[in-house]
Amino acid sequence: MGFTGHNLRMKPYQFFRLDRVGVVDITGDDREAIVHNLTTNEIKSLEVDQGCETFVTDVRGKTLAHVMLYQLEDRIRMIGPHGPSTSVAEHVDRYTIREDAVAKVRDDDFCAIVLDAESAGKVLPDAVAKGSTARRVIEIGQQVVDAYTVPWLGDGTTVLLVESAKAESLAEQLVNSDVTEADEQAFHYRRIRSRFPWYGRDLDETNLPQEADRDASAISFTKGCYLGQETVARLDALGQVQKKLVCWKIENGDRTRRVETSEMRTQSDSAANDATDCETTAGKTAECETTASETTDCETVTGGITTRDDASADNCSHDSKARAGINVKAGDKLDADSKTVGRLTSVAVGDDGTIIAIGFARRSHFEAGSVAKGTDEVSGDVYTAIVSDCG
Repeated sequence: MGFTGHNLRMKPYQFFRLDRVGVVDITGDDREAIVHNLTTNEIKSLEVDQGCETFVTDVRGKTLAHVMLYQLEDRIRMIGPHGPSTSVAEHVDRYTIREDAVAKVRDDDFCAIVLDAESAGKVLPDAVAKGSTARRVIEIGQQVVDAYTVPWLGDGTTVLLVESAKAESLAEQLVNSDVTEADEQAFHYRRIRSRFPWYGRDLDETNLPQEADRDASAISFTKGCYLGQETVARLDALGQVQKKLVCWKIENGDRTRRVETSEMRTQSDSAANDATDCETTAGKTAECETTASETTDCETVTGGITTRDDASADNCSHDSKARAGINVKAGDKLDADSKTVGRLTSVAVGDDGTIIAIGFARRSHFEAGSVAKGTDEVSGDVYTAIVSDCG
């Protein structure tokens, strides 16, 4: 699947369809006690249909998942990125001895349709209270859907968790309500702008919860004992971790933007070849076709690389030639004073060509305005990364 420039434009109302989303349901009379013992946030105080953000931790205090957790009438439901669901279910089973608690992976049963606060306000029947993380049942057209408020794209983001077989029908209903469908890459651009980390891209089982910089939202330091709590409490007592996720703004002058994200790098070669071709290699420029004649620039994926050409170039939508550019990708190391001070984990490009990223920074670079340098491994050119709020 290719990503064209018009898909990243900021439309007044948009929805993002995630065909792969993580869902784990925990049932049984003892589910609350078991899940309480495996997560960082306070869940026992949640009323039915209330939710919270939390980490699932192991005995070392490392993160096995970063999820939204909801207390439903007959189950606890975790919703998050696709990937760690099986590990979470096995983790629950491992620490359930005689208690009545069963975890079931539901990833294949659902997909997620995500709306930011503005778009949700247009198409959903009831307003969501600011700061809310709750579940409600709503009706869109002829479909009854579970709607969950999450912080993925900022306050008021809503996830419609829909059965996979009914997703296309619901998407059509939203389009008929003048809400534009955008692709997953556009979703991650908005997510990065909101500084929300995505497990499997920005975090994995090697990270401690505080390294995500989500303490206020996802960690309770008063809930009492849980698996890994000693490590989390010790870090809190020390006052600061050695590294944490920050938002980086990439500056590379007036150049063609070329971005490789972790999503793109996992696509197969055959899928990548289906994208519009706008690749510049070793001074040779391939022809570029665009699927949207109204676009003023070109952004495509070829061989895992997204190439963006400014409207002033004379291929793509304006018959301009792509110029040599900087290749910025997830995994790039950032240096300052001959030391590695950061690493990019998620990268995306905006409609105006601005490149933003989430990535780790060392303590010396926690503050906004901190500067580091990255290197294009292909050309050897250097780009500048500045710690920013990315908003």
